[in-house]
Amino acid sequence: MQGSIQTVFSWRAFATFIYKQTRYKAQQTAHPVLDAVARELFTGSLMRRNRKGYPIKPCSEPSDVRRSYLDPVEVNQLTIMMQWRLVWTPAPLTKRPKTSTVAQQLERHGWKATLQIEATRIWQEQKRFGVKPVLTRISDQVHKFALMHKIQGDHGRVPTAGYIRSHVISRKAWTRPL
Repeated sequence: MQGSIQTVFSWRAFATFIYKQTRYKAQQTAHPVLDAVARELFTGSLMRRNRKGYPIKPCSEPSDVRRSYLDPVEVNQLTIMMQWRLVWTPAPLTKRPKTSTVAQQLERHGWKATLQIEATRIWQEQKRFGVKPVLTRISDQVHKFALMHKIQGDHGRVPTAGYIRSHVISRKAWTRPL
C-alpha cells in the first residue's frame, strides 16, 4: 500500500518560495502570484490536496488555502507562473534518523547530557523488563558506557560511577523518566 500518491508541499512552503524568488516586501498587499494561485485553488481549477497527496474538495473559505497542499508540477503549469517565469522545484523533505551516534550526542549536548541520555535509556529498559531501577546499578552501567566510548568529564578523565551517581543522575541534576 502506498503512503502517498505523489509528493506535495504545503501552501506555506510555496508562499516562502514566492517571496524569496520575487523579493517581495510589501506588507499591506498580497503577492499577485499568491493571489492568482489561491484563486485557482478556490475555484477548483487547481487541485487542492491533503498532506498525503490525495485530492480533496476545493476551498470553501479563504482560510482553507493555508491548509492546502500543492503538487509542484500542477502549480508550474499555471499561466501566472509562466508569466512570472517561476519554476517551483522544492527539495523533498528528508527525515532525520531518530537515533544519533554517541559522538553526535557529545557534540550536540555535551558529556553530562550524553550520560543522562544513556541513564534514561537504561532506566526505561529496566522498567520495561519489570525491574525496579536502582541508581547505583544505573550509575555502574553508565560508567561502563563512558569507559567504552571514552567520554571524559570536565577534568579530562572518565567520571567514576560514584561521581555519575552524585553529580550526573542525582535528583538535582537529572529528571527521572516516568
